[in-house]
Amino acid sequence: MLLHQLLCWLVSVPTLAFSLHTGFWGVIDSEENSFPQKRKICNTDECREAAASILANLNTSADPCTDFFQFACGGWIHNHPVPDTDSHWNQFNQVEERLTLQVKEILEAESTVEEVQTVKDAKLFYSTCLKAESEEDGTGLKRLIELLSQFGGWPMTYRHWKSRGFHWINMLAYLTRDLSLSPIISVYAYVDRKDSNHSVLTVDQGGLSMPRSILIESTGYVKQKEAYKDWLFKTADLIGKTSGRIIPKDLLNLQVDELIHFEEKIAKITSPTEMRRNVIRTYNSMSLRDLQQWTDLAAPQQINWLTFVKKLMEDTNITIEWTEKVIVRELDYVFKVMQLLRETPIKVLGNYMHWRLVKSLGPEISPEIRHLSFQFEQIFTGATVEQPRWKDCISSVTSTLGMAVGYSYVRAHFDNNAKQVAEKMAEQIKKVLEKEMSELPWMDTETRQAAQYKVHHMSQLIGYPVWFHNSTALQAFYDGLNTTDNHWDNILSSRKFAGQRMFSRLREKIDRNEWPIPPAVVNAYYNPQANSIIFPAGILQPPFFKHKRPEVLNFGGIGVVIGHEITHGFDDVGRQSDSEGNLVQWWTEKTIESYEAIADCFISQYGKYRLPQLDVQLLRQVTVNGEMTQGENMADNGGLRLALLAYRNFIAETEPEPALPGLEQFTSEQLFFIAFATNWCESATKESLLQEILSDPHSPHKFRVEGSLANSADFSKAFNCPPPKLESCHIW
Repeated sequence: MLLHQLLCWLVSVPTLAFSLHTGFWGVIDSEENSFPQKRKICNTDECREAAASILANLNTSADPCTDFFQFACGGWIHNHPVPDTDSHWNQFNQVEERLTLQVKEILEAESTVEEVQTVKDAKLFYSTCLKAESEEDGTGLKRLIELLSQFGGWPMTYRHWKSRGFHWINMLAYLTRDLSLSPIISVYAYVDRKDSNHSVLTVDQGGLSMPRSILIESTGYVKQKEAYKDWLFKTADLIGKTSGRIIPKDLLNLQVDELIHFEEKIAKITSPTEMRRNVIRTYNSMSLRDLQQWTDLAAPQQINWLTFVKKLMEDTNITIEWTEKVIVRELDYVFKVMQLLRETPIKVLGNYMHWRLVKSLGPEISPEIRHLSFQFEQIFTGATVEQPRWKDCISSVTSTLGMAVGYSYVRAHFDNNAKQVAEKMAEQIKKVLEKEMSELPWMDTETRQAAQYKVHHMSQLIGYPVWFHNSTALQAFYDGLNTTDNHWDNILSSRKFAGQRMFSRLREKIDRNEWPIPPAVVNAYYNPQANSIIFPAGILQPPFFKHKRPEVLNFGGIGVVIGHEITHGFDDVGRQSDSEGNLVQWWTEKTIESYEAIADCFISQYGKYRLPQLDVQLLRQVTVNGEMTQGENMADNGGLRLALLAYRNFIAETEPEPALPGLEQFTSEQLFFIAFATNWCESATKESLLQEILSDPHSPHKFRVEGSLANSADFSKAFNCPPPKLESCHIW
């Protein structure tokens, strides 16, 4: 090669840096100079801690260009097998475990005189829950049986059940209003999707005991169905014997089979998740009288809607008339379920509704029922050891007095710098999206301007509510909820309190700044009805975020999550709502056509990702459900790109960030992608993967990494990999 040609070649090829520590050839990107000078190394405690964590997570024997999930997470997976009490274990679970221990310490600490009363109530709720576990007289189970008797008793726990004490409408009203359960039909007060400032009565298909796919398919899930049947049989047998009645096994088996067959029929007339992503299809506005006429066409007077809704409103000051506006989400389901109810023997219906009550309340108050529930979970999820009672009690108190728990958690453990940094980062990422929209070839001017307006007006709820340091406001939040030293009473009163609060807000103006989840939760989401993103305090910690560590890790961690939630405002569901959260057609037809072609690309791409470990069980080649997961996949891809662009803007305004000790061979952008992949490190059982494939709108974690990077030219450049294929999917 001629000298001139050799020099040109050296300048054009990315410089490779080899580390004896990892044995990895890292690519030095052009922004850090093709002939790099030695970078500064950050040796603060935060940097050493972050570096040690990343080094432990890596598997440098894997090729980052062919399996980046294994490269970034192989060490983590090796060091974090699935715990005996769980079906999967990932970074979110690890953060949840740390947070749960912190909450446990809070709830077990002695109360002080100056402590807020609601915090004292949370501690009492927790201690009472623990105490209920040690009761050996079966008090909880007896109370459950007393409750069942109020609705005629659970039919299959009697030799000769008499139906005259059972009225399914009365029991459904109780389950809905007082226990927040929705077997058969779901009715609730919810944001009006075409008037997002107010709530409206909403009618929907009911929930199921198991994933719809398991119930409607005759093959592939034999083990799960047998476990479900065994769970049901043993629970009914226990309640019968506790009541002093011995039920012949053949009679009990017959009724169990009839119950399951009935639930299978319900499942078959429900709409699958994929269909429900079309929000316009599920918005059917009418009056209660219109609804009555509709269901009467299917089965005359099977239900009196005015009487039923009045029962739901018994504990409110709201008057209901036939003119009340109702949104029916699944018209066909409501029609068909009325026909099904007319054809179903009253005993089968009674068995099903009593079972749903027992399934919900039983594990809370009976160690025997909780153990039977766990035996089912062993088959269903792959867990091998029952979760300790204190964790169940923390879940109960958090779901009931979550704001009180969060109040103490924020005061004891939350770094307010995290709130400020996350708020600033969210603003930076929103600005990036606005700019990117101005350059999108598939979005016309009219739609682009409306989309940019929506981004600009997207609100953000980060850390905790603005009123959170006001103890009087906290006390008022739970006004009307009484906590005692009886766990059964606490469970019933807390569920009734939640239902009454929800129904009492019918027709009220929506508070767009109200927090829908408590702060001590490891979660984040986009609320399309309010056009807002929510990031509670619980998620603003490592590995997603930490103050004083290199910002590249924060942008690759929580930054990608923030970008993900912002992008949800424009996924296949989010795009159906405008900047106020109203369900309107604000995209032009031309832009919709272009968008749907991009959506089809994502559906096709993720629909090809295989899970061969499930083939034998399902008797087919198992793949990700690309249609069901399309919104989350789009958000993953958009969040990754937006966070990277925001980080580049950040770096452009500051000095280059120092390297991490032991990771000097990695450029900043390589660390960004490693931090991104680290979000999704996970170990999982086959049973857990099966549940994800059946009902989770997210792709399995491995494919959340693999799919996003397959579409990223920035990733390919950073790691000197072949560029993405021509058919790769791009949206924002």
